[in-house]
Amino acid sequence: MKNEKRRFIFTCCLLMINLAVSCTRTPRSTQSESSKYGTVTDSQGRIVAIPKKIEKTIILNSICYAMLQIIGASNTVIGTQFSKLKTTAPDLQNFGTWTAPNVERIIEAAPDAVLAYGRRIPAESARQIEESGLTLAFFDFFIPSDTAREIIELGRLYRNEEAAKEYVAFLDQYYSLINERLSGIKDEDRKTVYFELYSDYASVSKGSGAQEIIDTAGCINIAAGASVPYPRVSDEWILGHDPDIIVRCVSSNDSNIMGPDVMDTAKAEKFYQALLKRSGWNGLAAVKNEKLILMYPDIAISPEGNIAGVLTIAKLAYPDRFRDIDTAVVYAEIQGRFFNNKNPRGLMVYP
Repeated sequence: MKNEKRRFIFTCCLLMINLAVSCTRTPRSTQSESSKYGTVTDSQGRIVAIPKKIEKTIILNSICYAMLQIIGASNTVIGTQFSKLKTTAPDLQNFGTWTAPNVERIIEAAPDAVLAYGRRIPAESARQIEESGLTLAFFDFFIPSDTAREIIELGRLYRNEEAAKEYVAFLDQYYSLINERLSGIKDEDRKTVYFELYSDYASVSKGSGAQEIIDTAGCINIAAGASVPYPRVSDEWILGHDPDIIVRCVSSNDSNIMGPDVMDTAKAEKFYQALLKRSGWNGLAAVKNEKLILMYPDIAISPEGNIAGVLTIAKLAYPDRFRDIDTAVVYAEIQGRFFNNKNPRGLMVYP
């Protein structure tokens, strides 16, 4: 009898222990089976578990497509949100926009990874994607000084860190050259720049990628003191600052004015002449000294080529220090080495 009682008590204890363990165990839906493959840190500082494999990717930040090309993973992309990629990747499906993703369709597609712009995706959309069990990583790629860290993490996520390191080494080579060439320039001798982004009188300031590009080129952004990253300005304001250089970034949506495979300069010239006709601009130092240029975003602000944009501005500002640098050759090197485009064509800078 005593033995039976002891067995009963022992059995109850085992049941209680098992119940306690099961209650404290993390539910399967919140466990990451992929954590054993390591983790990466995305652009927002979030720790993301590396999946067992990534064969299908949905990107909600189109910049990531070029960065996936660099690390040899663009073939995993099944869908995106940006019309720009229709020419380079026409078979991609559309999954909404970076600010309004089609969450239901994303979950239904069951990708191995979703790459999004962390500063723009709605928190509720992000929550729904993650709660469905999908891997969601935020990669922004719009601040040049963050690019090296971001692409290394992206390379680790897709198990090709070596390709990412090769690209970082390429960037470091040119950043070192730029810093060396700009050494010794006094602050009072630095050239001033007015940078106009996509639409009329939309400039850039601290917190924007273009601000860093201007800084890296050894120049001073006349709008750097603005309280917002993308301030609106006026002709009067620009005339008051009289910049040495003017850069207008021409959108990829502007009817093939510039860009890959655009060889006819007629539209770019028409656009350029319209800028020259702005009120009072004929008296600006940048206009009188022929230091006004148009730039396509692939080299003006996009991480896959903006080192060529930095060199373009630096050479415009300090021609004697960069006389031997042909930015078209640098851009061609980027295209050939990292995008398998051995003969890039198109209008990236005008005139």
